[in-house]
Amino acid sequence: MITINGIFFDGQTAIAHKAVLESDGIDILIKGEEGVSLLDKCDLKASLRITPRLGGTRRIIMFHKGQRFETDDSKGMEQLELKARINKSSIIVSFLESQWKTVAACLAGLVIAVYGFINFGIPFIAKDIAFRLPLNTMNRISIDAEQILDQRFFKPSGLDEERKDDIRQVFYALAKGLNSGHAFTLGFRKSKVLGANAFALPSGLIIITDKLVETSENIRELEGILVHEMAHVINRHGLRSVIQNTGVVLLISMLVGDVTSITSLAAGIPTLLVESGYSRQFEIEADEAVGKYFMLKGWDIKPFEDILIRITAEQPELKGTQLISTHPETIERIRHLQKFISQKK
Repeated sequence: MITINGIFFDGQTAIAHKAVLESDGIDILIKGEEGVSLLDKCDLKASLRITPRLGGTRRIIMFHKGQRFETDDSKGMEQLELKARINKSSIIVSFLESQWKTVAACLAGLVIAVYGFINFGIPFIAKDIAFRLPLNTMNRISIDAEQILDQRFFKPSGLDEERKDDIRQVFYALAKGLNSGHAFTLGFRKSKVLGANAFALPSGLIIITDKLVETSENIRELEGILVHEMAHVINRHGLRSVIQNTGVVLLISMLVGDVTSITSLAAGIPTLLVESGYSRQFEIEADEAVGKYFMLKGWDIKPFEDILIRITAEQPELKGTQLISTHPETIERIRHLQKFISQKK
């Protein structure tokens, strides 16, 4: 028989009665002073609810008709729960909370889990979402992003049409040869702020600046840049980067199909392209795509390396603006690309 001392409220008045709870693990009854019955014997599991243990707080048993039994005898309550086989999970939690080593281990596990989710879980989810977005959604995102870029950074190109046509001819032949299924288009813009640069929007629109064209010394250099930007589109690096950076709330919204949240990605694309840049891994993947393409053509990778170095040398140092040439550092990118090429030969 389990005996627990406490106080009892009858549910009718605010008077607290000193009481003793008795139970065999099946039934329960409560007696007051001098053995007066305050609660007749009743089925333990069917007639009450026991609040879980929380540190050293008072345990409470609540009955269906409004009666309450309160006690500071945590050990007695645990015995009652064990014998009646109720609140098993709370007993385990209470035990874990009382062991500092266990608490420390759980905290460490939580930190590891959060780190793993941020570094592996979110990128995995972001990639899955990015590749599930339909074409019309990507087009809408790109149209809005292009408008923002035009308003803030770009002016109409000043290149002559003959020069543009030469680049277009290479571009569309390249797009056809890649056979990626993307509807690639090419746009020209002028920008004093962004200098020699190129940008890829999710729809497949590749924008190159007049300064980039002027910086290039031959068409093969530009072809390497175009392959690099196309690789960003094919691998949906822009979408994945923005989705990863938006946090868990937007990820959940996308998973449940919140179109408003999805289309709001347009606001994040310009910031990514102009200020944040792609991650080291995404830049390397795009560089490797250039390496594969040049090897397939039987070309040396040097033209692409040359224009990367030239872009870096000529890029203006602007506060708050980190451009493509700095993600990752150009020399590191070139070394990785050279190593990649040597391993593929």
